[in-house]
Amino acid sequence: MLYVLRFNNSLSLAGIDPKRVNPDFRQYAQKSGKENHLSPQEAVLLLLTQLPSASLLDIDQQEIRHWLKTGKVNVDKASVNEILGRIGWAIGYEE
Repeated sequence: MLYVLRFNNSLSLAGIDPKRVNPDFRQYAQKSGKENHLSPQEAVLLLLTQLPSASLLDIDQQEIRHWLKTGKVNVDKASVNEILGRIGWAIGYEE
């Protein structure tokens, strides 16, 4: 339950209202995140791969960069790099 709360909070911080996301997509990302040992923030990035590209315009990129900088998103994980690539982010980040 705590994972779901942290996931939804992270989704909100990223600029997306969890209530406006298809519940099936949200549950898929939460379940996949837990099963694949992703942080809630990494699972949010996974969810973003399921949204229409126009929805990506609403993302708070500053928040995503903060996650990268503080280690909440581990770019050393191959699966995370794949997710970042699928949403159009370069591998790694720049300050």
